[in-house]
Amino acid sequence: MQTDVLKMAKEALKIQCEEFTRVVADATRLLTEENGSIGNFDVVGRLVKVEPSGEAVIVGDLHGDLESLTHILQESNFLQKAEKDTVLIFLGDYGDRGSYSAEVYYIILKLKLL
Repeated sequence: MQTDVLKMAKEALKIQCEEFTRVVADATRLLTEENGSIGNFDVVGRLVKVEPSGEAVIVGDLHGDLESLTHILQESNFLQKAEKDTVLIFLGDYGDRGSYSAEVYYIILKLKLL
């Protein structure tokens, strides 16, 4: 699945405004609809409660660092584990100062839509 991560990164680097806007709209719609129980999660407002089972991949401040995000996704094999009891938790500061902030946001939104 490493190639899927690289493919996603390459797609992020070439994405056109219209497609990016569509991805934002799709993710916004999904987030708006989420409330109650979703799999092993309980969503209450904007708070997501995760049951203590499976594996968690925790990502700290990326600050628009696309290379680090790609590395984390590859090394954790997250895309292979995504359908199992594995969750990806971002702590914030996705892209407030890096060169690839928009691309980092794009990948995070695409992961949400998986």
